Amino acid sequence: MRVRSRVRSWLRAMLRRSRMESEMDAELRFHMEAYAVDLVRSGVPRQEAYRRARIEFCGMERTKEVCREARGYNFNDSLN
Repeated sequence: MRVRSRVRSWLRAMLRRSRMESEMDAELRFHMEAYAVDLVRSGVPRQEAYRRARIEFCGMERTKEVCREARGYNFNDSLN
C-alpha cells in the first residue's frame, strides 16, 4: 500500500472512528455467533459452544485491537 493511500485511509478512519468501531463490533459478533452456531450443529452443547467461541476469538476487545493494528490505525496509540 502506498504511503498516500495509507495516510488517506488513516485519516478516513480517524474521521469515521465511531462508525468503524460499531461496524467492527457488529462484524466480530456475527463471526463469533456463526462459529458458535457451527459448533452447536456439530453436537457441542449451546453453552459450551459459546464459551469456545469466546475463547477462539480471545475476547472481543483483544480481537478488535488486532484488527485495528492490521488496518494500520490503532486509535489508542494515536491518541497518546
